[in-house]
Amino acid sequence: QSLEKAYKALEDENDTVKEQLKQREESLEDANTQVRERERQLQTAHQVSGLVNLAQVLCVGCLIPVLGALLLLLLAQPLLPPPLKIH
Repeated sequence: QSLEKAYKALEDENDTVKEQLKQREESLEDANTQVRERERQLQTAHQVSGLVNLAQVLCVGCLIPVLGALLLLLLAQPLLPPPLKIH
């Protein structure tokens, strides 16, 4: 009878260990899913950052000639309007 009790105790302990292992596996799976999601978010943020940098470079590249042309137009114009001729 003591052997039966010992066997039952071992079975119970084995079940407990199995349950703990299952919970830890689930916890690891959840953590792994979170890591993958964070990696995806970082990759997306990196791509967006690259697009923003490209847009900034393109904007500066476009604005310089436009501002230069406006400056030339302003310099080509007289600063004061011509006086009105009174008849």
